[in-house]
Amino acid sequence: MKQNIKSLVSGIVIGSLLTGGITFAKTGNETLEAWYSNIKLYINGTQLTPKDANGNPTEPFIVNGTTYLPIRAVGEALEKDVRWDGTTNSVYLTDKTQPTPKPTETIEPEETPQPTVTPTETPKPTELPAPTEYSYTTKQILQISGYREKAIKGEVTTAWDSNSANAVFQAKMRCNNGGLADYVDCEITLTEVISTKDNGFTGYFNVSMNDSIRHKNIKGTVTVEGTKLSLHTEEYDYKLTAMLPQSEEPSKTESATFYSLQATSFDGKKATGLIGLDFSQDPSAPDFSGTFTAGEQSYTLELNELTSVSDNQMTGVFSVICDGEPLVDQANGTIKNLSAPLGEVMELTIEDFATLQLRVVEIGY
Repeated sequence: MKQNIKSLVSGIVIGSLLTGGITFAKTGNETLEAWYSNIKLYINGTQLTPKDANGNPTEPFIVNGTTYLPIRAVGEALEKDVRWDGTTNSVYLTDKTQPTPKPTETIEPEETPQPTVTPTETPKPTELPAPTEYSYTTKQILQISGYREKAIKGEVTTAWDSNSANAVFQAKMRCNNGGLADYVDCEITLTEVISTKDNGFTGYFNVSMNDSIRHKNIKGTVTVEGTKLSLHTEEYDYKLTAMLPQSEEPSKTESATFYSLQATSFDGKKATGLIGLDFSQDPSAPDFSGTFTAGEQSYTLELNELTSVSDNQMTGVFSVICDGEPLVDQANGTIKNLSAPLGEVMELTIEDFATLQLRVVEIGY
């Protein structure tokens, strides 16, 4: 649109210069009367001050009703090339030829030199010292509860250093899962230590059953109180109790000993219930009492008199009550395998009464 306007104005300008309704060309001299009236020239709304080739101002004028404009000034204002051909007395107005732009030279960026990096050897992590401040290995696992598992036998190995986050723990147990012949192999292993203290530590543990991980990275705390070591996990509420090894196991007749015995079978039937055997008050007159069930019947055992006791056997006089009624009164009886460790079985035989199997689930000193 801009070019069309320029062409139209150019035509008007040329016509103003060369014609006043021109139909023929003239040559020679002619005297003309020109009128000046401060004519103003505007191109596209912008006022133009015409100048000659030497830069001197020139003013439009009127001759015989025709307005004459300086062709060079107007042509250049319209961005035209203006050329005078003196041989033919011709004025040429042409579109300006745009110079062919030179191709921009692509300047390759200078490669920034990379700083020389001296490879640094990655420092090896400092190995924690072996935890030797507290170190225990025991086969006297009292019990593990969690679901229905009860420990029969097993071993715990643990050690920790209260001055650093360094500990080890592993427990391997043979557990009864609720039935006489229903057993599982349970293993609890420490995977990460959170904190340590003088009498134990807190960390994360894996619990496996029959070589298959049941629970992974559950938080738990190992604590030692006297001769008893315990592990309690917050999730799933696993509880493991084990007795720490003693330099010398005291004789049953020389120090107080407490047994917690779990009834397992009676007269070929499955039995359940706990029996306590306590020498703590008087080693020569232990307390023996408890209740167990077999089938649909409930039995209560009492020790009336201690006859003899050694590390392996105890004899005495017993009474048995069945469902609230006396069944056996003042009968001789024997507890065999009195020194059985945790998880093993003691055997109680009373005259006129079937043999009762009692598994050791706790020992106290």
